[in-house]
Amino acid sequence: MPLKELKINIHKLDEEIIRQPQLYYTFAIRVENAVSEKKIVENELEVLKNRLEKKVRKNPKKYGIDGKPTEGAIKSVINNNKKIRQKTVDVINLSSNERMAQKVENALKQKQRMLEALVKLKTDLWYSDVKTTHNYQEGKRKGFKNEVVKSLGKIKRRR
Repeated sequence: MPLKELKINIHKLDEEIIRQPQLYYTFAIRVENAVSEKKIVENELEVLKNRLEKKVRKNPKKYGIDGKPTEGAIKSVINNNKKIRQKTVDVINLSSNERMAQKVENALKQKQRMLEALVKLKTDLWYSDVKTTHNYQEGKRKGFKNEVVKSLGKIKRRR
């Protein structure tokens, strides 16, 4: 996900808010896909390990084990198998993809909270009233500016 998707354009909050659910949905699907993809590969890895273990127990000499196969020797054969190592690397990479997708999902949740806060701030500022006294409003109608200028002239300056 590009970093620009996480940035908020405060001048287009309406567009950002409309886009947010679509972005979140897109990345929520990516998280689910990453999780399920990882589980599938983990299951494939377990199947490979179990099949290889069965083969090693059946014919240990074929895999370089003399005599009765021990658990350590069987594990060593399994861990040194090229297909097993590749599947293990695949699981590690998919775990990384899953964590990254979850971080993006969390960032989008945070963006949603920020959008909500910005909208609240904008609406609070938009609908807020300036509190004025009755004298100020009355003075404004009668030429408040002139009254202020006159009163400023009466103030003694300190030197």
